[in-house]
Amino acid sequence: MKTIIYLILLSMLNTTIFAQVQSNCEITSELEYYYKYDVADLTINRLFTYNSPDTNQIIIPQVHQDSVWRGLAAIFNASTIPERDSVFDIYCIHNISRLTKMLLPHIYIEVDTSISWTNNWLNGEIVTGYSELDDFIYTYNYSIFSTNPNYATLVIYSDTIINSFAISDSLTSFNGIEAAEPIPMTVDANRIEYSVEGEYQYFTFTLAWGDCMAGCIYKHKWEFKVHYSNCTVEYLGLETNANNNFPNPINCNITSVSDIDINPDIISIYPNPSIDKISIKGESIQNIELLNGIGQFITSIRPNSNQTTINIEDLKPGLYFLKIDIDGQSINKRFIKK
Repeated sequence: MKTIIYLILLSMLNTTIFAQVQSNCEITSELEYYYKYDVADLTINRLFTYNSPDTNQIIIPQVHQDSVWRGLAAIFNASTIPERDSVFDIYCIHNISRLTKMLLPHIYIEVDTSISWTNNWLNGEIVTGYSELDDFIYTYNYSIFSTNPNYATLVIYSDTIINSFAISDSLTSFNGIEAAEPIPMTVDANRIEYSVEGEYQYFTFTLAWGDCMAGCIYKHKWEFKVHYSNCTVEYLGLETNANNNFPNPINCNITSVSDIDINPDIISIYPNPSIDKISIKGESIQNIELLNGIGQFITSIRPNSNQTTINIEDLKPGLYFLKIDIDGQSINKRFIKK
């Protein structure tokens, strides 16, 4: 509630107070885990914006990513700026907009069916027997997402952090692949924008909602300025057209979610990590909520015994949270889906 009141008041101001805050550019484990895709995405965007020769690199050069990491870390570590909490912990903004997203995991492919190996792909078999292609696909961890044999087309997918534009160019060099291109986003949504002017880096975090299939009606924009050399941060203000119509916060709390130290004889989670299922064992558990890595609700379970098993086979690999209500308190536990 305090955050909403603060944002309303701030949006009514005609002037913005600029305050420079000393921060540090250390990349914490939380930031690295939650924002590795965003940083790669912003890096690719910048490379293409300035026609860098590195746009032809499949592996995004680390030196370019490090520059973005440094600025983002400065904002993340600027704990005395309240708006930092809004973008990272309350509204949990990531780059998922069609207007800015460049890290595209799906690639659309057209194949020549007169080449025998293409039948494997069109039948949903990722291994083709074309050894050079199989090695290439294996290296970048691609799998078949969908096929359309009638049109000799398919879509492959990888969650590996790579330049899908360079991947597409490389794929067309293989005999039997006639065309390949990343599939762009089709809806507007939240976004992070990044630019550089001299010694300064600028980050704009946009929260967007309301008919985003048509471009989103409402938007908040939090703007930050980072001095690259000394890691000082200035909050430049909030631009909004929300008219007090604020969305519900996600409250992923990535810098404050922690496991409560509790006797393992009272509650335990196993196996952890797990491939297909986890068991939660404990007495007096009233409710269990399963949340994804940014704190979004997936499902809830009401235990009817002292041991509850949750099927996680369909979840993507990664970090997940369990919010366990027990004896009048909520306990946050973490597990990893392999």
